[in-house]
Amino acid sequence: MIAPIVVFVHLGNQLPRWLIPSILDFKKSHDGQVYVILNNKSNSDSLRSKKISTWIVDDKKIILPDTLENKDLYYFRNGFWRESTRRFWAMKEFQKDFRYPIIHFESDVKVFKNFPYNSFLQLDQPIAFPLSAPGYGVASVFYSREFHALDELLGNWGDSSSQKKLAEINHFVNDMTLLGSSVINYPYLVTNLPTVHPKCNCIEHHKVITHYDLSANFKIFSGVFDGATLGQFLFGFDARNERGLRRLYKYREYHTIRPNKLRFEYNSSRESLLMNCNEVQNTEIFNLHIHSKDLRVFSDKFSSLIVRRTNPNAFNLRWEFDAWALKESIIGTYSRIKKEIRKLLN
Repeated sequence: MIAPIVVFVHLGNQLPRWLIPSILDFKKSHDGQVYVILNNKSNSDSLRSKKISTWIVDDKKIILPDTLENKDLYYFRNGFWRESTRRFWAMKEFQKDFRYPIIHFESDVKVFKNFPYNSFLQLDQPIAFPLSAPGYGVASVFYSREFHALDELLGNWGDSSSQKKLAEINHFVNDMTLLGSSVINYPYLVTNLPTVHPKCNCIEHHKVITHYDLSANFKIFSGVFDGATLGQFLFGFDARNERGLRRLYKYREYHTIRPNKLRFEYNSSRESLLMNCNEVQNTEIFNLHIHSKDLRVFSDKFSSLIVRRTNPNAFNLRWEFDAWALKESIIGTYSRIKKEIRKLLN
């Protein structure tokens, strides 16, 4: 069996400040090949100086199909959603060149030592990722067994007509809605990674079909993956979106899992996080999506921090202040105002 290559992706100019800490933290406890896919060669030197391998993709090869281009992809944070969607075409080019299975981690994801790399090879479908809600996928962890499968999926995305509403979630079409709809539309090609134990009743309304869907493939992995819900609950939302204030112990209402119904336990000796739900005990968690970009998670401070955050007595809405996030928020607002003024003057 061929072990997957781990890939991170950054498209654009300035590297996010959490990218290098995240990768270095990952490399402390994980062996194997790790690459960062870039479309800007100038970023390669700073990564290579940290002994992080890079691979440059030709920007002309990762242009989105006309059917997916829309103004909503450009508005937020200098085209964040467009680049987030284009990364799948960048991964396709990488896999076309290497011809190995790949596992992609988003750069704000904490990956635990128990991550089950070889179990992915047991999946029937060649592509897999977690869901945060039916019809809404998250590529915090994204697996592609082979180039041809990813090429077919992206071809389907390009040919599909844009839908403004998927699985009762109102949202413009982006990579998350495309991923979510793919689980429904292409079940021979795509499956979802389990985000909940089959016997755990921590989901909204406890709908049987939803529970079945979200626990898919649990027998293969014997643990769960975090799309976004758990990491957001324990470490907060991105404070740049709320003027420097980071919300803790909160979840998105449209997300299916209710993390406030769970109990967590961190094993410092094994560096593993467990999830307990009623009679279901000690379900392993393989990763956390750190939406807040809290750099302490990717440092030696993590162990003491996670012990405090998983104390059930603390599970009440709290706020933290992040000065860096406030500054970035102000810069982003100023940039958007300038763009709108230019539109009015032109």
